[in-house]
Amino acid sequence: MIRENDLTTPALLQCRNLSKTFHLGLRKLEVLRHIDFQIYPGETVLLFGKCGHGKSVLLSLLCGLDQPTTGDINFDGTWFHSCTQNQLAYLRRTQIGIIFQNLNLLPKWTALENVAAGLEDVVSSTKTRYSLAQNLLEEMGMGSRLDHLPIELSMGEQQRVAIARTLIREPKLILADEPTGDLDAVTAGQILHIFHSYLKKTNSTLLVATHGIYPDTKCDRILNLNHGSLSQLVYQNTEPLWKVV
Repeated sequence: MIRENDLTTPALLQCRNLSKTFHLGLRKLEVLRHIDFQIYPGETVLLFGKCGHGKSVLLSLLCGLDQPTTGDINFDGTWFHSCTQNQLAYLRRTQIGIIFQNLNLLPKWTALENVAAGLEDVVSSTKTRYSLAQNLLEEMGMGSRLDHLPIELSMGEQQRVAIARTLIREPKLILADEPTGDLDAVTAGQILHIFHSYLKKTNSTLLVATHGIYPDTKCDRILNLNHGSLSQLVYQNTEPLWKVV
């Protein structure tokens, strides 16, 4: 389905003529080409594309971890080109949440410690950080796994910890890179239920990058990234996403 936005509502995220080129010796690799799109507050947008078509590169630009070759990004009224690296880092700590494909959990920290770390720069009280982290993990069905290290958790449990570490900051925008890609259908369904219950409660905005695992019924719009070029995909729920290009 495609959400009809109130045209008076400003976009939360706007990309303008965004391109990214990598130089490999004498060869140039153009990964993204003239990307233009907007995401509005409260939307869930699916960024669909096959592996190697630039989804992860685009997400790294949208959170300020990398810089575009051309173009610019506006987040909630702030253009990235005018920000210092410290200012971009502050946005990531406070307003833009990232769920990485490889999860990036600290291996020597427990599930509780990994999630509480998400509040390190936000909440000064250690007791409060751990209390909030415990409450969120319990809501996600992880109450019996608080003291377990990542290696002692299943892939689905690790994914819940990674999601909780992002959600605990209550960011305005969440960028998720294949959040259910390595999970079985049952586990993925459980995690999506938790994930979208949170989004509904907080009215957070979500951009999910996927090559077809994420169900389209959970999104408002679908953007198709094909060999670095972006278009809106009108999808009628007739075939799996990976068959629609």
